[in-house]
Amino acid sequence: MNINKPTRYILITIKYILIIVPLLYLAKIGLMIAFYKYNEHPNINPNPTDKLKIYGKTSFGQECKLLFHTTYIPNNSLGFINSERDKVPATIKQDGTYEATIYKDHFKQMFSTWKMVNFYPEFQCPGYTQGGVAMLNLSDKSKLTKRQINCTQEDNERLGKRVTCAVGNTHSVGFEEVSNSQKELEVDFVDKGLNAPYYELMR
Repeated sequence: MNINKPTRYILITIKYILIIVPLLYLAKIGLMIAFYKYNEHPNINPNPTDKLKIYGKTSFGQECKLLFHTTYIPNNSLGFINSERDKVPATIKQDGTYEATIYKDHFKQMFSTWKMVNFYPEFQCPGYTQGGVAMLNLSDKSKLTKRQINCTQEDNERLGKRVTCAVGNTHSVGFEEVSNSQKELEVDFVDKGLNAPYYELMR
């Protein structure tokens, strides 16, 4: 049976439409699943390898707990969650030293990689709550390998009892940059005493 050219073109067009439309529909479903995955919270990496060992000395006794709060963000434009946080406990030994291991690749996601961007310490002592923040940012520029952070125990009517630790540099008050590529960092904490002036903590 002979089919003229216009009819043949119409049949070919219908054929391709019947093929393309289902494919587009499947692609739409795939994109919806992908975007849903992007907006999910990332999973905890079962096999993290990128370690940062933090160690040092502290003037706070074993009755206090030391935690390192960590912040992570997506490392590319496909991740839409702003940030994720975790906290890592450190053990304060009898001689006043401590050690903690933080994994920079703690989170993972199917379509995004995650990186740690900063961390800060928190002391929890009996009767005292966390006060000011001493935050350390991870950077590709800095080569800081050792830092002393000054702390004080405050007790006043407005703030109540709290432990405040502070750090400052020329970049911005309250932040210090740490090399993102290093594997170890010494951070020593010094208790400046009860109600020490804030400027003393910035030294």
